[in-house]
Order: sequence, then C-alpha cells, then structure tokens
Amino acid sequence: MNNKRRWTPYILLLPATIYLIIFFAWPMFQALRLAVYDNDGVLALQESAETGSAVTGTLPQGAGISILDRQGNLVPPEELDATNSLTEIWFQVDGEGAEGGLDAGKPHSRPGGG
Repeated sequence: MNNKRRWTPYILLLPATIYLIIFFAWPMFQALRLAVYDNDGVLALQESAETGSAVTGTLPQGAGISILDRQGNLVPPEELDATNSLTEIWFQVDGEGAEGGLDAGKPHSRPGGG
C-alpha cells in the first residue's frame, strides 16, 4: 500500500507534463532550431554593393571573417514608403572559403544593418 501512495503524485502529474512537452517545449525547440538553421549554410559574396551584382564566391556557415569596410546605400526618394525607410548596409568581408582559399566580397545584409 505504501508503495502505491508513493507513485500517486507522479502519476497525477504525468498527463500535464506530457501536455507541456508536446504543446510547449517541442514547438519552442523547433522554433529556436529554425531560427538558427540554414539549409545551404553558405554566404554568397557579391562583387559590388548592388543587389544585382555578380556572385564572386561563397563562405561556409561558421567561417571566420574579417570586416574590411562598411557601406550604406541610400534608398532613392521615389522608392521610399512607410515600410522601406531604412538604409541598405553592405560589408566588405574577407574569409576562408569552402575550398580553403581566401574569398573577399560584399554579402548583402538586411536593411538597417541586421
């Protein structure tokens, strides 16, 4: 009888624990994983600080880089609206590419430097 009473609180908490794991912990883990996971895992380096410029190389995810320069491109007044009022930020970087050689170029960053 004493052994059965010892397990009673754990058995009563088990459904709530399973519910929390399924509907809170697992989706939270998946969201955090998705936030930092990239299928390609490469950063494309472009020749110049323009959206349509040619790709000169790639850097693998987690590669060490050196920032050589930072450039902000102003958005033309005719393209400004309430959702697009930030400056484009480009960084000129230098790092070791996937093949082992040094790659230099300008990866595109989100508006506002993010």
